[in-house]
Amino acid sequence: MFPKHARLDGPKSFTNWLCQLRLTLPNQLRSYVLDGVISATWTAEQLPARDNAAREIIVGSIDSADVSAALDAIPSDQLSAPCIFATLKARFAPDDATRTLELFARLWDFKKMPASVEAYNTWLREYMSVAQEIRDAKTLLNDVLATHVLAMVLSCLDSFRLTFTDEQRSQRELPKLTMLTDRIRIQLRLAGLSIRQSPRLSGEVESQTEVMRRELRNKKGARAGIGPAAGEIAGPLRQSRASKQLRASKSSPQGGGLAGSRNDRGAPVELRVV
Repeated sequence: MFPKHARLDGPKSFTNWLCQLRLTLPNQLRSYVLDGVISATWTAEQLPARDNAAREIIVGSIDSADVSAALDAIPSDQLSAPCIFATLKARFAPDDATRTLELFARLWDFKKMPASVEAYNTWLREYMSVAQEIRDAKTLLNDVLATHVLAMVLSCLDSFRLTFTDEQRSQRELPKLTMLTDRIRIQLRLAGLSIRQSPRLSGEVESQTEVMRRELRNKKGARAGIGPAAGEIAGPLRQSRASKQLRASKSSPQGGGLAGSRNDRGAPVELRVV
């Protein structure tokens, strides 16, 4: 059963329809329908049955009277599966630059590789389907680079992305990469963004600023005699002074000697004989 959301109802759904058709067709029918290549292992008796199976899949993927009407123009003696596909492709495949955008958007947004073998096989089949469409479209290196840059555009420029996509409906090819990057720079200026305001860089800038502030506070604290730096210096000084006072108290004479008698402040004490 062909998924309803991926059925062909006009040019806008062709890209998604083609991707789903590649996935739906069995391996032995895929090259036959899409490329018109008959397997060398097929016998004359097998061809009609397999062609009929492929035609049923294609007809079941149509969800529009306009699309069905396109098939009425095909002569009855030419209603083979490859002929039906070629007719639909010629009639509904977009021939503007938006098709290139759609193809590469699916590539850049492709889901990550799963861990299990079974899920990986499904993932690989879907990935190769997208890759084959890109090869069939005969895309250029500029298409790869331009669509990759567009996929990395900041979310604040989503309106520009949509406008740029709509503009490509009247173009056969995507603009040069440098033209696209220049337009993005202009849009960033219009949006009032700077390096500090950019979401990708703001976190790094704030982190570096906080480090500089902490260093400055430590330096100021050391000069004022407070903070961790000052404490590290003051501690040894206090210990040194206490040691000197202890040594002095131990070395001072004890008892009633006249010459060495001193009061608590260290000044000589005058004694009188009565």
